Amino acid sequence: MLMFFDTHPMHYSLTPNPLWTPDPQQPKVTADIEIDHQTLSVTFNVIESPSNFRCECTQDGEPCWQDSCVEIFLKADTGYFNFEFNSAGCCLAEHGLSRSPRRRFEADEYALILRRVLQSPQTMTDGKIHWALHVEIPHKILNLPSW
Repeated sequence: MLMFFDTHPMHYSLTPNPLWTPDPQQPKVTADIEIDHQTLSVTFNVIESPSNFRCECTQDGEPCWQDSCVEIFLKADTGYFNFEFNSAGCCLAEHGLSRSPRRRFEADEYALILRRVLQSPQTMTDGKIHWALHVEIPHKILNLPSW
């Protein structure tokens, strides 16, 4: 079972995976996380190089890991949940005990995940592409009771 102990908003500046080769073009991402009685909410702000930016997936369930994307990994007694979102708000969501096999979400499950593009990808004065996305994942998707 997932346990949440703090319902106060949390702000994170995310760092690249230390196993990746350092890259000056690495996107910069911040995540504001809030957990309430019904949902896990995350607001992502992304700044990345135009040469790395991509957004081609247009429907849920497509391989948005190939696009510029943000991810949420959640561990549970039943395995883990993986949510990937591109800058258009398209989602790929899966649940499983390990990397393989995992069960992809169905259309009715995707419909429960609120996605709101707060800033469409734009090239700003710093020459970088900025985009922002807010997502809300209801506890019932994670098989958690509301409290």
